[in-house]
Order: sequence, then C-alpha cells, then structure tokens
Amino acid sequence: MMGTNKNLKNSSKDDNRVLDEKEMANKRRFKYRLHLLVAAANMITLAAFSAVYTRLPQQMPSHWSFTGEIQSYMSKKDFIWLMLLPVGLYLMMEFLPRIDPRRKSYDQHYRAYGFFELFMVLFMIGMQWLAISASLGAELDMPRISIAGIGLMFVVIGNFMPQIRPNYFYGIKTPWTLASEEVWRKTHRMGGFVYTIAGLTAFLANFFISKQFALPLFILLMVVLFIPVAYSYVIFKKIEQ
Repeated sequence: MMGTNKNLKNSSKDDNRVLDEKEMANKRRFKYRLHLLVAAANMITLAAFSAVYTRLPQQMPSHWSFTGEIQSYMSKKDFIWLMLLPVGLYLMMEFLPRIDPRRKSYDQHYRAYGFFELFMVLFMIGMQWLAISASLGAELDMPRISIAGIGLMFVVIGNFMPQIRPNYFYGIKTPWTLASEEVWRKTHRMGGFVYTIAGLTAFLANFFISKQFALPLFILLMVVLFIPVAYSYVIFKKIEQ
C-alpha cells in the first residue's frame, strides 16, 4: 500500500509537470502569434503610410479639442517618427516583464497581458490613421471617435483585469494591492466590473448624446480610474482590523 501511495504521489507530480509544460507551450504559441500580428499590423500601416505620403500636406493635424477643433499641427516628416511609436510601445511592453521582480506572474496572466499589448498597439495605429484621414480631407467627429475608443479600451482592460496576478507594471498598483494578494485579487475583480460597465456606458452613450458631452464623459472615465484605488485602501483596512 505504501508503495502504491508513493507511486500515486509521483504520478501526480508528473501530471502537474506535464500540465505546466503544456501551458508553457501554449504560452509560446500565443506569444508567437502575437508577435506575428503586431509585426503584420505595423508593416501594413507603414506600407500604407508610404503609399499616401506624397499626398499628405506639409502640416498634419495632431491634436483636437473636445469640440472637434484642430488645436495643433506637426510636419509630415515628424509624423514619420510618430508612425514608429507602436513598435516602440510594443518593445517596451515586452521588455518590462523581464525586469519585474514578480515576472513569474506574467506566466499566469500572459493572455490578458498579450491582448492588452495588441489592443494598445492597434489603438495607437488607429489614432494615427485618424490624423492621416483628416489630413487627406476626411471629415471626422473626433470627440465621438476618441470617447468611443477610450470606452472600448476600458471594456477590454476590464474584461481581463480579474486574470491579472500581482506585479509591478500591469494592473491596479497601489501600496495596498502590492502589500496583500487578497487585496490585489478583490480590487482587480471589482475594478474589472467597474471598468467594463463604465467603458460600455461611455461607448454606447457616445452615439446617442450630443458631442458637447464628450468632455463630461471623458471626466467620468477618469474618475472611474480612482474608484478601485479607493476600494483597495478600504479593503486593506478592513483586513488589517
């Protein structure tokens, strides 16, 4: 019987090791596909930008007010460097986990982090093409488009937030979430719900109300960012008692 129990324990350990290896293989496949998608997105957008470059005016819009008026311009030569920002952003997001003292956490939430990386790259590329489209004469309702994009960002982040494990670069990092895994878990669970609801509300309301409400909607989304921060403090104090 003792020999049987020992064999069962060894078998269980082997199963766990195999599962870990399978999950790491899944991670490698996921990261490979992510790299391909990001590379393809950047190559396509740079090729398209090169194709329309001669048609672009010397000065391109770079910033809009909440009323939709263009507030600043940049030369199309400087815009070339702006087109390289998604690449730089992705490389930075790939580098940060390597220096995180809790880098092992990324093995547990690699899908959440990967989709976040992909969305941020595509979001930045999308904002660049809005500027290019406006430069080519397209009439765009920038306040609505911007709020819709930010609202969608909140939905994406909120959807994956409960999966995030404690680390120093990704998630709701407060003194209280970093001090307690329970506070981290509860804060990200609540934060995921709040972010998703707020983002979905802003995204949908943006299409039904006047664009004059773009600024209040943006302020609302910024306020939402502080709700999980306050919640983490409250939960931490409750646990400490």
